[in-house]
Amino acid sequence: MDSSANPFSWDKLSNFAILPIIFLMKYIDTTDPTSIFYIRAFYGFSQILIISILAYLYLQISANTDKTRVIGEERKFGQPAVKIDESVKEYDMAQLKKVATQQIMGMVITTFLVFKFDLVQPLILQSILNPKTILTHPLFSIYVLGKPAEGSRKRPFKEESPFGALGQLMQAPSAEGESDNQQATNTTTTPAVEAAESSQSNTSSSSAKKKRVGKDN
Repeated sequence: MDSSANPFSWDKLSNFAILPIIFLMKYIDTTDPTSIFYIRAFYGFSQILIISILAYLYLQISANTDKTRVIGEERKFGQPAVKIDESVKEYDMAQLKKVATQQIMGMVITTFLVFKFDLVQPLILQSILNPKTILTHPLFSIYVLGKPAEGSRKRPFKEESPFGALGQLMQAPSAEGESDNQQATNTTTTPAVEAAESSQSNTSSSSAKKKRVGKDN
């Protein structure tokens, strides 16, 4: 079954992994040297896993001889659509470079936070989130798991919100709130407009009466 039609697919359910992680983090003693050692070891292992997967994907994409053209539009989050017309190999390599750049930036930022501010929590989060990003990416499904490039894996790939499913849940109440606020604004302003129009009508009627009385005199 295609993951886009399955609400309980791994790539969708894994978006909620951050919630229990944050909840459990408060029970981890981040001041204990032993705990810190295992957290750093787990983080190091996860980064090695990511680098290994990226290297494998690079080799597989480099060996791709598919001449099919990827034609369409790539919609980036918060940006206008960009037209695409390139080979499968070119497109996949560009997507791999994008993912690799995101992973490297995450590693750099996490390392800075750890050594600059002596934080341990970012290591726990990135040890889970970084591998999750790779393991749920269409390139991993196509080149590692051998799944066909169709459905949610069809090129060009759909650009997901950086907040994942959690961001979509947050946007839904926000949209409803904006709709309610708009309705409340309309309800509030309508009587005011009617009162203003009534006042203007009464003023015009009074002026007309004064003019008629003046003419009669």
